[in-house]
Amino acid sequence: MRARRGCPGRNAPSARRADVALRARTALTDPALTPAVADGLHGVLVDELVLARADLSRALDAVGAAVDAPEVPSSVDLDAAAYRAMPFERDAVIRTLAAATTERASHVVEITADREAAVPAIADEVHTLNDLRLALLSHLSPELHEAVLGLGRTGLEQLARELEHMRLMARWYAYDRRGVAGAVGEWFVEVLGRSSTRWRLLELLALALIALPIVARRRRLIDWLDARIRDWALASDTGDRVRRLWRPLRALAMPLLFYAFAGLFFGTLVELVPAPETALLDRVVHVLALYWLVIAVSHYLLVQLASRPGTPVDEVFSARLLRTVRIAGRTAAVIAIFLIVAETVLGRGYLYTLVRQFAWVAAFPVIWFALRRWQVDIFDAYLEMQPDGAVARIARRFRTHVLGAFVALPVAGWLAARRIAQISARWALRLEQVRRALSFLFLRRLEKQAAAPLEATRPLSPTVVEVLDRRPLDDAIRVERFPRMDEALADLARWRGGAPGISWAVVGERGAGKTCWIETLAERLPDQIVVLRLDRPVPTAEAFCRWLADGLGLQHCAASVDGLVGALEKGDPRLILLDDTQHCAQRAPGRTGGFEALLDIVRRTHRTAWVCTFSRYLWAWLMFAGKQQDIFRHVAHLDRWTELEVGALVERRLAAVGRAVTFEDLMERPDRVFEREEELARTRERYVRLLWDYAEGLPLLVLHFWQLSLVEPEAEGGPLRVRLFEVPKPDELEDLRDPARFALHAVVLHAGLDPADAPTVLQLPAERSLATLEQLRALGCLEKRGGRYVVPIHWHRAVVRFLRRKHLLAQ
Repeated sequence: MRARRGCPGRNAPSARRADVALRARTALTDPALTPAVADGLHGVLVDELVLARADLSRALDAVGAAVDAPEVPSSVDLDAAAYRAMPFERDAVIRTLAAATTERASHVVEITADREAAVPAIADEVHTLNDLRLALLSHLSPELHEAVLGLGRTGLEQLARELEHMRLMARWYAYDRRGVAGAVGEWFVEVLGRSSTRWRLLELLALALIALPIVARRRRLIDWLDARIRDWALASDTGDRVRRLWRPLRALAMPLLFYAFAGLFFGTLVELVPAPETALLDRVVHVLALYWLVIAVSHYLLVQLASRPGTPVDEVFSARLLRTVRIAGRTAAVIAIFLIVAETVLGRGYLYTLVRQFAWVAAFPVIWFALRRWQVDIFDAYLEMQPDGAVARIARRFRTHVLGAFVALPVAGWLAARRIAQISARWALRLEQVRRALSFLFLRRLEKQAAAPLEATRPLSPTVVEVLDRRPLDDAIRVERFPRMDEALADLARWRGGAPGISWAVVGERGAGKTCWIETLAERLPDQIVVLRLDRPVPTAEAFCRWLADGLGLQHCAASVDGLVGALEKGDPRLILLDDTQHCAQRAPGRTGGFEALLDIVRRTHRTAWVCTFSRYLWAWLMFAGKQQDIFRHVAHLDRWTELEVGALVERRLAAVGRAVTFEDLMERPDRVFEREEELARTRERYVRLLWDYAEGLPLLVLHFWQLSLVEPEAEGGPLRVRLFEVPKPDELEDLRDPARFALHAVVLHAGLDPADAPTVLQLPAERSLATLEQLRALGCLEKRGGRYVVPIHWHRAVVRFLRRKHLLAQ
């Protein structure tokens, strides 16, 4: 009955298609399936699929069409007087018409139901045949496989069928999922009704409520973070490091947040609603999020590639780069979304394979557009760097010509390769060993170059020397490089608010800036403070207490630990800054009493804040010998300066001098005149690196050797000339015997050695100790200053490295 009323003759095609599908399934499970059999089955499947698609199209048309059923006559007026005169006959006609109307309505319902039942049945047949056809593709003979998936006649016929199939599947999807929108409310109630999904739904809504305000106000949020991080960077070293990290994060923050939000939101949505629509939406949104992220990363990398140190690209150039990147990204995103939809609707058939195989063709118009857009800029950049280069003449000729894009492509490749090489070299220089190796090579070149005659010069004028040696520091020449200074100021602020006494130790090598650190701290403190410098050895408890009592103006109290603690606890709160505190101890038996007295006083004074500076090497010995790792609550280690910080130090002093400086005496003469400025800049950078390497990042040594590098020109008013500084030869120390080495080590360890303390420290007779020190003084590696033997600043680096090689000092 159903076949006769709705879709006449449909049972026979269905049976035929079922038979073809059974044959195909059986063949696919047969290990001995040959290409010839697969080719035959593929042809049969294609023929049946064409017919099934036509049936499905007709069935979809029939669902929306009116039912062709005989109409019940309604033109008879049964209320007329003639019919009312025949009541029995009139009643019979009314019953007959009612029965005909009922029968017609039942007939329409049956036909409509039959049509609606036929659509999913035929659709299932279409899906089954199409899936089997796709499964057979890998078993086809190479000739047929190439023809079906190629661009020949067979392939184009298959393309037409695939496009028709996509159109038909779109109609079928709209018909099959027509009730989805109305089921959203029921789904919402159902999810809320189950405890296992209720919280997941609330998490989903909370995630959306958090994300939407961020996206809506992302500009204000980023500007606010910019301002906060900028203020933080000006206030501390940690903030400056965060600011450098924030630069890439600023460009990628929103794309990363959207990518994470898309993964969390739609991943949860797919779990709650396991429907084809949500799965497809999840994949599409994932592509869009990935597109945004890739665009942001590509744009940031290109901006960094185009930027130069000190000259970042402007907003207009950056916007042009972004538009170009977006065109390429949108092309790729459209292709990716089309592949997702094609795979979902058609499977990985002809259309999917064709797009994947020939998607790379879309790169040609994108590349052509990009080259035409940047053609003039590419040629101008090349001509600026290589005005006489190999393709300079061609670049000038085709600068704006439409065919110039073909020339611009290799030129752009050359520019990119050169820029990448420059950036790679700059990143390699961040490795300290690489920078040291380059510094050594530069030094060797300068030493060979020093044999050539140079222009006559004269010593620096006193005014220049005064500026280079200027102390105390002022803001014009001060470099803000004070580790943990902000933390110390905050700690002292808490102490002023009533917190117990605090203690800080500032530890660093000679020339690391300990005195500058403590002087800068004193300048930034509003309190009444006491700054004392321990300029002589006080290695016993009595001597140290007597010195401290005199310095604090507590002569009335007993010069002992108990007397000083009592006086400090009874008086007003004090902030005491002790410089060169290492002189309160010596590496000798019974010579650490002054340090132990200091520790006892620091532990027992709760109304006093202490900030003490120590030499790096004696501090390390005190920590090792006394096992006192928690003597001070805080320890600020002044590490060696970086190359950038050394460069800033040199630039500040040069700006304060107010004189131009030239590096021409150190420069290799370039072959081309236009490269002279670039070579001068490179020489300046290399020489600063040489200063940093030789001085091992110690600012006092940097300034010393920088001053030795400068000479006045013979002509008045000319720029200061930079020459290679002279340094002690390390071989001069190799012949020293053990007593001299130990004496040299003692001087470095104690930051100076008094002749009266030498016999005790060196464990040698007084005459031999003095003779050894005088021998080192005659060699030049020691000098006498203030009655004490010290290493001249000029020899410091050579002496320290010699002692390290002899394993007398730790690295």
